[in-house]
Amino acid sequence: MLARAADPFTDKVFLVTANLDDLPPAALSSLGVTVISPGAFIDALHAAAPERVARALAKAIADLKAPPYTAAELLGALVLHGAAATVKTLSKKWRVAPENKRRRAR
Repeated sequence: MLARAADPFTDKVFLVTANLDDLPPAALSSLGVTVISPGAFIDALHAAAPERVARALAKAIADLKAPPYTAAELLGALVLHGAAATVKTLSKKWRVAPENKRRRAR
């Protein structure tokens, strides 16, 4: 019998928000809701399944064509949202530094 690693996201409810001041993590934990920032959520997903996250982000870059969205721009957006661990790994893997300027809204 093969043992399967526990999935940290199975049967959990996440509220992904940058508004942690008004929705502090402790406030909803008694209801079984994990409140987490976007960057922390992406970093947790990446830690649990790094290849799946890398493929999903690479697909997002490939799919965004009008206007195109580069790997550097995507990594820069992830930096803005606090996904430092994911950016560090993917920047090294993709050999691309994150762009440090904000892109105009689409």
